[in-house]
Amino acid sequence: AAYGFKAQCVIEVFMHKVDSLEQGAQIDLHTKVKRYIDDGLSVLDKGSRGGKDGGIPVHYHFTTIYDHSVFSAFSLVVQELIKRQAPYINELLTMLCNRSQLEFGFLLDRTSKIYLSKSDGVHPDCYVFVRDAVELLEDLSDVYSTKDANKQIEGGENNRGSSNFEEGAGGSSSDNKDDTVNNGSLAGDPTASKVVTSLSGHADTVIRFSGRKLLYVKQLGPSLVLAAMLKEEKDFQNRAMMDFNINIFGQAVTDIFEAAEKRK
Repeated sequence: AAYGFKAQCVIEVFMHKVDSLEQGAQIDLHTKVKRYIDDGLSVLDKGSRGGKDGGIPVHYHFTTIYDHSVFSAFSLVVQELIKRQAPYINELLTMLCNRSQLEFGFLLDRTSKIYLSKSDGVHPDCYVFVRDAVELLEDLSDVYSTKDANKQIEGGENNRGSSNFEEGAGGSSSDNKDDTVNNGSLAGDPTASKVVTSLSGHADTVIRFSGRKLLYVKQLGPSLVLAAMLKEEKDFQNRAMMDFNINIFGQAVTDIFEAAEKRK
């Protein structure tokens, strides 16, 4: 039925809780499921699936008993849906990380916590604590945000800047009064992890790890969130420059999606 409605459809197959199986059993399961689906599709595409003759592409995803594996698999599905915009977003995210002294970055949907893009060389396990951090941001925002702050978030206000990112070398700490994270708030007990939120306008959260690394989670408009790991704690002294670059990145991503919407 789906093929008759849209010949360009893609089939996504999810095999859940495969971590209870040994590696050999997982391979056997994949082979059996693939053979079963191929037999069913052969009637529609005459065995040319995925080829130049316009067959139906099929993607297979393994998940475990943990929720994050399901969301990670769905992230790949969503990225397939935005595959025309994805290369540009990935390039922007890589540029942001290079210019702002970030170890890696994730761009996530605020509601579902599905990631739309991640920088190169990121270990898949990093998505686990990144997603938890975004949930923490959401929970704190719901508890402490005011009606006025919610209106600003829903309005999707973003600072517009030039199209060039600022370099990460040098710089000074932010003097913005809306920022509740500064050098002083990070200079306390080195053994304590600190979470600080700024709910004026766009919410953000800073999480300090025992290895003296910082995870910076910042909301970009009403629907997107950026999660970035700083290489060193001292790099957060350049927060004003970092926020400037992030705002440019957020606006550029918004422009990409708006341009794609206009072409429909």
